Amino acid sequence: GTDPYKLISRGIGYVSAFLGTFKTVHEKKIPTVATNSFGWCTWDAFYSKVNREGIAKGLSTFQSEDVPVGFMILDDGWQSAKNDQKWRRPEVQSGDEHDASSSSS
Repeated sequence: GTDPYKLISRGIGYVSAFLGTFKTVHEKKIPTVATNSFGWCTWDAFYSKVNREGIAKGLSTFQSEDVPVGFMILDDGWQSAKNDQKWRRPEVQSGDEHDASSSSS
């Protein structure tokens, strides 16, 4: 096709089906807390160096500045990009590979 957005969406769908480790945005229900309040993600503040003291200090700072935090995402790193074998579906582990380029949908 010529629509890059549809191409990307289909590509992500193929990867999701192949790995079986995540759902696409179209398969997920967006929690209302994420759209109706301010949230804080520890990745933005600490990257992979998340620690108890830093989280406590961050939350304390929000409180002292009267910033209401509706939710917090405790995130210490990116999703694995190395296809960690213990999280893969058995049929993928056994070598039943799916070639997305041969799919017709």
